[in-house]
Amino acid sequence: MERLHTENDLEKFLLKQCGRSITIISAFASGTAKLLKSIATKNDVEVIVGTINAFTSPTFIDDARELLHRGLWVDFRGNASIHWKLYLVSPDIVVIGSANFTNQGIGMGRDICVVIQDGHLFEEYQQQLTILKSESEVLDGGSPGFDDALERHREQHNRNQAALQIAQQGAHSASRSRTRKVPPFDEWVKQGFLTIPLFLWDENHTEEIKAEAVRIVNDQEIVAEHAAGNATKHVDFQRRPYRDFLTEAIDDSKPSFEPNTVVLATKADGAYMRFMQLDLVVRKADRGLDFMIERRKVRYPQPFEITPEIKASIVRLIEKGVCNHYAIPVEALQEELLMS
Repeated sequence: MERLHTENDLEKFLLKQCGRSITIISAFASGTAKLLKSIATKNDVEVIVGTINAFTSPTFIDDARELLHRGLWVDFRGNASIHWKLYLVSPDIVVIGSANFTNQGIGMGRDICVVIQDGHLFEEYQQQLTILKSESEVLDGGSPGFDDALERHREQHNRNQAALQIAQQGAHSASRSRTRKVPPFDEWVKQGFLTIPLFLWDENHTEEIKAEAVRIVNDQEIVAEHAAGNATKHVDFQRRPYRDFLTEAIDDSKPSFEPNTVVLATKADGAYMRFMQLDLVVRKADRGLDFMIERRKVRYPQPFEITPEIKASIVRLIEKGVCNHYAIPVEALQEELLMS
């Protein structure tokens, strides 16, 4: 038995394999597509990933599917999906522990794995895999229904990432002093977020739509005042009560973003690029629009500094079609910055 650790980590172990059949089974996967490609150049590789909390990166799934096609399997059962961290190397090696197939997991900085050479145990796990693959919601990359299941996963992943950032932003707001500087992108990335919520817009609002946004905010303020017992407090209908707002044609059962989400709003060419906190998200069915409104406030959240290099890289990713799902994959942005 061998123990993997930071000096002899999982990445090094996998990279030194050659001419083997390798099966990677991981509850979560992200940031390891390049490693997967390196392993697959010298070995026959199969990957099975879970979707608990929709954490597995859709970008990883896209890349792994392109590389492995039907050698990629995804357990689309959500929170009922696999929680395994298992690596099988033919003919008889079992690597098992707590390390997911993620950037953090393969480095063994906080995880443990042991390497066991046991043909009987290897075969037992192969039998378990056969049973797992028979589940109706465990699909390979070429299965009918895979694309639809992936889009559902992608949407939930983006929503969950946005929710995590809302929670983190709230924690920072509670502890941050007024003099704290906006962090650089590299510092923000260390928090482990996989996507940046994104909204692309292309038209200016009409005066009629602006007036509707004013009514929405004022109506919300009246309701809030009544709830607080201030029924007689005056609401100034002449004042524009918002900083800015976004609209989107209704095209789903619910709006694209939850209230309080901090999104990067921009035109496709990068014009007017900035972060917005969507304090109010209101569906106006009579207008066929979702209104996403940023109120006026003393301090506006900015997760990281948008430098000219970051702005140019995001525009290139938009042009390449990488940002078509209301999110910028963090890994893609990191790679684009390296090439700039």
